[in-house]
Amino acid sequence: MKIFENIRYAVGAILLNKKRSFLTMIGIIVGLSAVITIVSVGDTITTVMNEFFMSTFGGNNIHVCSYSDSNDSGDSYKYAITQDETSHILDNGPDSIVDVLQQSAYSYKGKAFIDDNMYSAASLSGVSSGYAKSSNMKMVEGRFINRKDCQEKKAAVVISDVAAENCFGSAKNAIGKSILIQGKIPDQIPQDTDEMPQNDKFTINTTVYTNCVVVGVYKYEDKQGKLKNIDNKRSFLTNVYCPYSYLNYVSGIETNDITYNFIQVACEDNTHLDEVEMYLYDFLDSRFQDSDNYEYMVLDIREDLKDISMVVTVVTIVFILVAAISLIVGGIGLMNTMLVSITERTKEIGIKKALGAKKNTIRAQFLTESVIICLIACAVGVFCGTLIGMIIELNIDKIIDLIKNDTIVYFLKNTDIKITPSAGAVIISVIFSVTVGVIFGYYPANKGAKMQPVDALRYE
Repeated sequence: MKIFENIRYAVGAILLNKKRSFLTMIGIIVGLSAVITIVSVGDTITTVMNEFFMSTFGGNNIHVCSYSDSNDSGDSYKYAITQDETSHILDNGPDSIVDVLQQSAYSYKGKAFIDDNMYSAASLSGVSSGYAKSSNMKMVEGRFINRKDCQEKKAAVVISDVAAENCFGSAKNAIGKSILIQGKIPDQIPQDTDEMPQNDKFTINTTVYTNCVVVGVYKYEDKQGKLKNIDNKRSFLTNVYCPYSYLNYVSGIETNDITYNFIQVACEDNTHLDEVEMYLYDFLDSRFQDSDNYEYMVLDIREDLKDISMVVTVVTIVFILVAAISLIVGGIGLMNTMLVSITERTKEIGIKKALGAKKNTIRAQFLTESVIICLIACAVGVFCGTLIGMIIELNIDKIIDLIKNDTIVYFLKNTDIKITPSAGAVIISVIFSVTVGVIFGYYPANKGAKMQPVDALRYE
């Protein structure tokens, strides 16, 4: 019951001196408001950055780079990963491996069309079945290319919703329909002729005309906002995807002859990345165990995210420490107020001690008052910090417009950004408040507890 009595006395003393109590709280309120705002913004930045990197680079992907540490350029082919080895990884690896991403040797820019009036500019690329998942592609209708399509070199394509509307009127009408893809290889010729596929049927001016069946339609993400500024949407270039094996076949390239110094392994989700990573290390060690010059890297985007999150955390902590100066100033103000309060209530202390009150009783009474002041300031500080976060959230579009990168602006404007204090931030604020109340309230409380009854009663 003593604690409730102390709380009642504390509230009564605070209400008796409202103005003084409020002025005492201001420093603590400012400090805690700043802490809440900084922690909320820091948490939001970390979350948004994680989402951005995951969507941009594929959060469920592991990248493997295989190379030689010698100066012999021919070693890059010697230590490359073959088609059979990518199939081995996919067939014998953990069940969480969705695909070893592969692409056709070349892509073609041209158009997808039904006739002269129903067409859409397109870039034809050959990919494997895991591409959609690794790039967070959203399907509007139908399905994406599957592994069977790649194995059988099927003439199946996945087009964008922009191309579907241009060619078929809607995404739904496109599924199962035939479409002619015409494309010419871009004028990006490798500097080293050894990089060119050794096939007499293939020339740099190759134009592809291929009749395919639309099996799926994906939602085109206008990340730079260019589509809305174009009057003729038929001329707007979007990607068309087909099995990598089919496009290699059309180009006159034997897929089995292609090797990779860099591969990307797509996983079902990021909870199994560690298991897949260990499997890849074991596979690469066994594959190249007899090669002295062989080097490899297994890259996991989570490691980069951890480093970035650590930087944000360190910056947040620095700002919190700066904001904590206000708490120290507020604590000193609190100590001053409590000393004045004890001086004013010297006779009250003398009477209580004369009636048998112990030192701990007096000390607890004034410590409780100190902590209650801090907790009230904490509640106001949390409210103010939350309010500042809401104001920032309401004006987030204006803040985003200050960014110059169109891709980042598109991502941020299509991300649900919430700036709200976490439960951890509120708990930390409460702990801060109680700590400040105890530390800065102890000296005045202890001074009151040590008063002699005779001296206290004679005080004028």
